[in-house]
Amino acid sequence: MPTAAPRRRGWRAGTARAAAAAPLLLLLAPLIAAPRPAAAAGEVDAIVIGAGVAGLKAALDLATGGNSVTVLEARPRTGGRIHTLNDPRWGAVELGAQWIHGQPNVLTDLCKERGWKRLPSDLVGGVGYEATSQTTAKEITDAQWTAWEKLFSDLEERIEVLQEESSDGKNLAWGVKKFIREEDLTDSQIKGVDFMVNQEWVQEYAASTKRLSLNWFDNDAEDLGGDSIIERGYSAVPDDLLSQARAKGVKVLLNQTVAEVDYSEGDSVVVTTTDGQAYTASFAVVTLPLGVLQAKKRDGGVAFSPRLPSTKRRAIKNLKMGVLNKVILGFPDSAKWTQYNWVDRIPLPTDAGRWREFFSLRNITGKPLIVAFNAGDAALYGDDPSDETLVADAVSALRAMFGADNIPDPDYSLVTRWHQDPYTFGSYSVVAAGAKGTERKDLAAPVGKLLYFAGEAADVDYPSTVQGAWLSGAAAAKAAVLDHP
Repeated sequence: MPTAAPRRRGWRAGTARAAAAAPLLLLLAPLIAAPRPAAAAGEVDAIVIGAGVAGLKAALDLATGGNSVTVLEARPRTGGRIHTLNDPRWGAVELGAQWIHGQPNVLTDLCKERGWKRLPSDLVGGVGYEATSQTTAKEITDAQWTAWEKLFSDLEERIEVLQEESSDGKNLAWGVKKFIREEDLTDSQIKGVDFMVNQEWVQEYAASTKRLSLNWFDNDAEDLGGDSIIERGYSAVPDDLLSQARAKGVKVLLNQTVAEVDYSEGDSVVVTTTDGQAYTASFAVVTLPLGVLQAKKRDGGVAFSPRLPSTKRRAIKNLKMGVLNKVILGFPDSAKWTQYNWVDRIPLPTDAGRWREFFSLRNITGKPLIVAFNAGDAALYGDDPSDETLVADAVSALRAMFGADNIPDPDYSLVTRWHQDPYTFGSYSVVAAGAKGTERKDLAAPVGKLLYFAGEAADVDYPSTVQGAWLSGAAAAKAAVLDHP
């Protein structure tokens, strides 16, 4: 068995920035100011596009800096890719972000300040199975784990060397294939490499190795500390930001889908929604998900007038949206399965790469919930299966591993399809082959003193995380306040 659970990230998690929390208060101190002179009638100082964590954090800090702020959110709710359903029986069910990674950081400190209980989720390791038929599976042995982990360690070292030697155009799959070829691996060893690559990289970055940049896919800071889940639900974070922002006079408007951002006047920004409503401000903070920034206007994207600078357009192009979807299953209390939190599985060829990873919440929350993760190409559901089919297939995979008698029909199920969400077009950002390594910095760069950008995709150190979204929102607000004293 593996010695530790796989690292979890993405919109499911916040990452650690040791020593980030306390300095954040000092960072905010110079922004606290008396209210600015009132804007012209019908105008505000700042428009924030998007009411996820980045947008709400930016709005709160802007208001703290004395600005009048209006937030425009396309959804009928706030929170963005954090979406908690609180159920009397199942507790907090997370459709999107799930974990806080590392400690201390701004999220763990927020939990401490508010008295929110965090539940450690990485105290128990994992177990693995290889599917042998639709109804049977064999457990991966300790000897296999040891051999495969050694192979993967060798692969990681080789990838680090290739990152120094290779051009930016290479993808991660090229590096993996080169390693397999040069090491002359057996079929059994190749199976082990594929298993570990999926567990450590595909599930982590929510994209196939063909899509990930060899040189830059892992260009982020290392997590420090253990993983945890907020017992009351991750939505407590954006809800708290929303409450604080409203207390400072921030106006949050829901069901406002932005169609165009016009900053051609040079001294103001006009944001127009799909229903023709126009909002004017001295500047705007854009926290749209990368998938929306990439989409054409006819497909739900946003038009900028004039066009964004070429460096920013290139950054948007070279980043991609990863896809991580969940099938959430709630079972009767009589259900029996492994005592481990994580179950990794080698699928059948007919599984389309699905059902490689399962996460049990029973040891953590006490609820008999299992989350099946599908990542990358496997999460795109190219054969367009129904929710019922996905649930049935996930249950079949569990029964093959733990026995049909131990896995009854679920009492509860939910299926996510983040790649089809018109407000995200994916789960979280990844660095694609062809990237130069400066994309996140270029995405975050302001356009003059009119447009500021924030969101998980725009954070250099902790991209693809709630932590990164928070920090980028704070950074954008700080830059705007300094530009507009």
